[in-house]
Amino acid sequence: MEDSRYYEMLPPAPTNSGKFVRDKSTLLKLLHTEANRHLDKMAIENRAQSMDQDCLEPLDEGTYVLKLVESHNLGKASVKWFGPYKIHKVLRPDIYILFDVVQDIIRQDHVHRSRLITCPCSNDAEAIEYARRDCNEITPIEVLSHRGSAAKVGSLYFHCKIKELKTNLDLLFNDVKYVKVIQSYCLEHAALASLKRYWINDGAHRKRVASNKIGGDWTV
Repeated sequence: MEDSRYYEMLPPAPTNSGKFVRDKSTLLKLLHTEANRHLDKMAIENRAQSMDQDCLEPLDEGTYVLKLVESHNLGKASVKWFGPYKIHKVLRPDIYILFDVVQDIIRQDHVHRSRLITCPCSNDAEAIEYARRDCNEITPIEVLSHRGSAAKVGSLYFHCKIKELKTNLDLLFNDVKYVKVIQSYCLEHAALASLKRYWINDGAHRKRVASNKIGGDWTV
């Protein structure tokens, strides 16, 4: 039996089909453009709100900070934050040059804000005291005598009175040449005055002295 719909007449094709399609395409294009504009606006607003919540506040010159040290040589119990340092120069709101208060030198590396946290220090003396406690450092407060000559600094020792210890220690010149009391002692003795050339070097990496009783020398 034949299907009667087979003989039905199809509706005539519209004569303006091209204009109809073009009008629909134009409308869809406008809707697509407006939707994208709305999505872009929302994305920008969400990003700005996220940055306001997540970004760290910029630091001012003179602020005392601790620096995160990322090294594979550090053990699980090792200290990850070193310092205190002081902000010496602001290169950008997120990039800084640090001043090493303990070593009295300007660090040459540029440090990102994400690697710094503020430290509750009010002056250099307080910052030095914090660093001494963290690193078990000793503080020579007076030079009693010395043995050796300026010509052989590798065997030149200073017999010093130590703030944290009841006993005096013999300290090698190369380990304490940046300590103020050592420098003053050298300048007061004509035979040692020529040693001044060893500590007048702004680019040098200076050593921080630790007691052999507590631990070895800590080098920055």
